[in-house]
Amino acid sequence: MNQDQRDAMPTPARPATSPLVLAACWAGREPAERLTRGERDLLFFDLWRRGWSDLEIAVHMKESTYTTCRIRERLGLEARRPSQEAA
Repeated sequence: MNQDQRDAMPTPARPATSPLVLAACWAGREPAERLTRGERDLLFFDLWRRGWSDLEIAVHMKESTYTTCRIRERLGLEARRPSQEAA
């Protein structure tokens, strides 16, 4: 098969992996950096509104506390310390 024939072949559709990646990140099995910025912000906010601290969110999202702090500040949210229950 020459180059012209290869170029004429249709490109197969990409598999829809986004829902799988989203579920894995939400469960804490994959780093949140695999998500879009909007998805990562939603995940962060979901954990924050449930009372999670910056450290707990960073561990779950597999990110540094610096990155977690930047996301929280960008979203205009208050910092939280780890709860006594988590200690």
